[in-house]
Amino acid sequence: MIEVKMSSIPEPELVEAVGRLVMRFQDSSQKFDAEVGRLYGLNPAELHCLSFLSQAPRPANAIAREVRLTPAAVTALVDRLERRGYVRRRADPDDRRKVLVTPTAMTAALAAATYGLVAEAGAKVLSKYGDAELRVLVRLLSDVIAVQEDAIAGLANGTKAPAGDDGQPGGPPDWQWFSRPPPGPEKA
Repeated sequence: MIEVKMSSIPEPELVEAVGRLVMRFQDSSQKFDAEVGRLYGLNPAELHCLSFLSQAPRPANAIAREVRLTPAAVTALVDRLERRGYVRRRADPDDRRKVLVTPTAMTAALAAATYGLVAEAGAKVLSKYGDAELRVLVRLLSDVIAVQEDAIAGLANGTKAPAGDDGQPGGPPDWQWFSRPPPGPEKA
């Protein structure tokens, strides 16, 4: 591995390098999720649902919002996951009229066997950094997630891009440093 003294890189190049690394991280995460899906026979929506449920049991309407599916599609998704033993439905202890979807031990085992291994390796990597560096990473990742969520909302509501520094949709975007240009026509 080549070590680069970060203080020797001019700021624009450093910002560009961070942007490229964020893109590579996103691509790597997507590839990992796809491989987990392939190994366990789960499609991206099913994996997203299980990830969402790993935080807490949820009602179907919350799953529909998170996974961006219609209520009918979420019912079918939950039915498939329930038949395979990944989730179960149970009455909400706070309101017996509501039903919560909850992950099972099988989901926990899948997560431990796949994502748990990455989490362990990641914890070892992070242990090399001090508190101040980790705080910067937390701030950076929080900001990148916020930018992604703004971009998702922009695409969903038709503006196609988050508001730029000038506050106008599609105006000079403050997320440009990790965006990709739109694909051009294929060359023959």
